[in-house]
Amino acid sequence: MRRTLAMHVFAWIFRGMIASVALTLPFLARKHFDAGKWTFLIIVSCMNLMQFFTIFWNRLYQRVSSGHYVITIGLIIGIPLIAMGFFTTLVPLTICWVIAAFGGAAGGVAFSPLNGDLLRNCYSEGIRGRAYALIGIAQFVGVIIGGAIMGWYSDTDPFAYRYIYPSFAAGLVITLTILYRILPKRPAQAPTAISLQMLRRTLWEPIADLGSLLGQDRNFRNYEISFMSYGVGWMGVNTLLPLICNDRLGFDYREFSSSTIIFFQATMILLLFPAGMIADRFGPIRLASGAFLWLTSYPLLLMTVALLFDETARDVSTIWLAVASIIYAIGMVGVHLTWTLGPVSFASNPSEGSRYLAVHGTLVGVRAILFQSLAIMLYELTGGFTMPLAFGAAGFLFASFWMHRLGGMMRSTHTPTT
Repeated sequence: MRRTLAMHVFAWIFRGMIASVALTLPFLARKHFDAGKWTFLIIVSCMNLMQFFTIFWNRLYQRVSSGHYVITIGLIIGIPLIAMGFFTTLVPLTICWVIAAFGGAAGGVAFSPLNGDLLRNCYSEGIRGRAYALIGIAQFVGVIIGGAIMGWYSDTDPFAYRYIYPSFAAGLVITLTILYRILPKRPAQAPTAISLQMLRRTLWEPIADLGSLLGQDRNFRNYEISFMSYGVGWMGVNTLLPLICNDRLGFDYREFSSSTIIFFQATMILLLFPAGMIADRFGPIRLASGAFLWLTSYPLLLMTVALLFDETARDVSTIWLAVASIIYAIGMVGVHLTWTLGPVSFASNPSEGSRYLAVHGTLVGVRAILFQSLAIMLYELTGGFTMPLAFGAAGFLFASFWMHRLGGMMRSTHTPTT
């Protein structure tokens, strides 16, 4: 198990560098390409919208061999990353990013079935939180590396992405090669003739299975209700942050990278392992409830920064935004762990882990459809950040209440939480 964990951790450093594109590209689009609100929304939201297809990726994962699945991910993410080096306009860059996001370049999607399988089959229940914390630390180290490289080079060369993003494709090859080595091997199912009826089943059955699982497992359904409310807050602040930094505060690339990406990821790295110990001790339900309550303060602090400062006070606003990023990370460290550990813990046996995580990932896509557009609409209608950020704070608060309620219900019925 130690060898598996070491390989998993090493792979996730490169995984994090790829995920950093999701944080740097929206700011690049707004700062350099002057992206309109809705083009900007596509770039920001596509990584979450594509989570909707997680249940279909899980269906493919169940039907093809491990090798074919890993190769498919590599092609769908790797080719667009390489292609981004050939373009100097925003539209083709956006198309490439949408395709890469469909494969899970920013996280989840095609990787969710793999994560569910690895966590339930390779790490025992008593150490799963700490193991996943170490894996998460590796990912955030990779995000810091990728974000810092973009921040340092983009101020002198706005087209630095043309060689930085394609270079991440090499890291993808390393990640997928290691994943193939440590994954439980599964052979492909016997091939069947392609027919219209089969295509209909392929499209309908995963959705029916999602509804069936939520209907049968009341505790898991309530867990997802809480995460849906959390999505109101997270989708809003995630969408608005680049707009606050560029439109209101006038940051350059290095200021954006240092005050948001680096401070956030560094705090996550410091706290992930202690949070993993808390998850192992108290379970994902209690950890998620506390994390959601803490996160209520983040959109309120962003609102204060946006109201008090503008581009004439960049030195002060970078400090305050760094403080906000640290506060944000303290809450998100719990969310990062419970996002994966929670659904996996509801599975009655290891073979069900990928199913629960696929359903959970798909509902992220539903949250993105509903709430990221809402944040932009509120921003457009009110002409400011106050209303959408207040709405986000309310979402975090209700999520904490509902998760706390679920924990009480599960303890009263003696249902295990881990």
